[in-house]
Amino acid sequence: SLLVDKTCEKTRKTGQWVARYFLSAGVVVWLLAMMLEIHRFLPLQQLLWIEAMMAITAAALLWLGHKKALPDFKWAALSVVFGMIIPLYLSLVSHAWPIPVFSADSLPLINVTFAALLIYFLTHFLMAHYWRTGAAVESVYNRLIVRSLMVMALLSWVVNGIYEIDKFFNLPGLLTVIVVFFSASFVLFIWLAHYLKWPDLHRIKYGMTPLLLLLALLTPIFQDFHQAFGLVAWLAAFAVNYWLLKLYAKRMQAIDYYHTFSLWLLSYIAVYEFVTLIAEQMGRHTIWHSASFAAMLLALSATVFMLRNKLKWPLLAQPKAYFKWALPVMMWVLWGAIVLLNIKNPGSLNGVPYVPVLNVIDVLGLLTLLLAIKMHQDNPSVFFVDSMKVNYVLLAVTGFLMLNATMLRCFHYWYGIDYKLIDLMTSFRVQTGFSILWAATAVTLMVMAARKKSRAVWLLGLALMIVVVAKLFLVDMSASGSIERIVAFLSVGLLLSLVGYFSPLPPTSKSEAHIEAGEPHEA
Repeated sequence: SLLVDKTCEKTRKTGQWVARYFLSAGVVVWLLAMMLEIHRFLPLQQLLWIEAMMAITAAALLWLGHKKALPDFKWAALSVVFGMIIPLYLSLVSHAWPIPVFSADSLPLINVTFAALLIYFLTHFLMAHYWRTGAAVESVYNRLIVRSLMVMALLSWVVNGIYEIDKFFNLPGLLTVIVVFFSASFVLFIWLAHYLKWPDLHRIKYGMTPLLLLLALLTPIFQDFHQAFGLVAWLAAFAVNYWLLKLYAKRMQAIDYYHTFSLWLLSYIAVYEFVTLIAEQMGRHTIWHSASFAAMLLALSATVFMLRNKLKWPLLAQPKAYFKWALPVMMWVLWGAIVLLNIKNPGSLNGVPYVPVLNVIDVLGLLTLLLAIKMHQDNPSVFFVDSMKVNYVLLAVTGFLMLNATMLRCFHYWYGIDYKLIDLMTSFRVQTGFSILWAATAVTLMVMAARKKSRAVWLLGLALMIVVVAKLFLVDMSASGSIERIVAFLSVGLLLSLVGYFSPLPPTSKSEAHIEAGEPHEA
């Protein structure tokens, strides 16, 4: 009995392998025969008809396997589906098979390439869905098959869309249509993921922000963002992006990073467009164009900060993303822009008179410092620096740089001195201005320090005054007999007299002890 059972089992397995061989051979012969006939009689449409024939063959095998409970037929259908990439490779990649050129196949959406890729997409997508829901046993291999089919379907959708857009659109409309295509595609597939209850398909939610980042980096190479209704397309894309972030707020890993990069990306596009607009309207070599980058970045940063307690989503819902990472980094970039703005040549005024403090560069600098102080009061460690001493040093250095740059721009615009380092430093007027400005700054610091009883600030003013006196004898003395030297010595002498009368050295205060220890204190 045992021997008979083993013999029967061996016979049954042999019969299965024989059946599989004939099934495989039959499918291969059928496919080859049909391909040869299509290649012979429909050479320009062969991609479409071969893809359609293979899709129909796979559907028939799958239906028979499902109806008769024959797993081998299902696997045969799956093999045919995976084989559908061969005609695509021979036509679109290696060009071994001819396909219609643009002039012979010029209808959008109704052409050989689009129809073939659409059939490829539908076949893989539907097969992936069936294999996910109809698999008898859940296994690692089945999940791998489903995900492979899904990825191939999505890739064919993307390739088909870009190929069709590139075929029928030119710049600048091409990139606008691509942005709209991807936005609509994400909406479609997210809806399908919910409708079909397909967990793996939900994973495409992670792709929207990186895709927008890639498109945003590529767009300026070819065109401006606003061209061909581009701003409308980008606003729609960001609406989809934030819709996804809100939809998956509780089911998305590393969502803080996506919110952070979304704000940076939105700021990048807004700043780029504003700078481009100012360049077109005011000219590139103007003070307005020089300040446009910092102006828009400041406006965006201030808006986000002012809405921190008012906008429930996304600001209050994701405070870590916006106020620990995104906004502080934007402020550091803004600080760098302000520093660069005060160092480089500001450009022409376009007929507007230059007034110290009441000009676009100084106003931007003061507003940036004010915003930074407000943010620091709200969170002392907001700028990734916990040491109060470092914060005060940065504030003092930035303020002193802005003060000197304001004076240099005055000499540049009022006296026609070129805004170049060698021209400015060799001018006796500029050197006299430095002496008076530094002395006035030192006196102001020492007087304020005496009233506030701040010993550290008073010593800082004293150090600056010592530098001024040294500069008088080492630099300004070279302007022998000039009016600039006389003005410098008289002004500094008068200011030194004021120091001795108004600001004696104060004792060390408790707040300074906190600052020296690197601890925050109440002002």
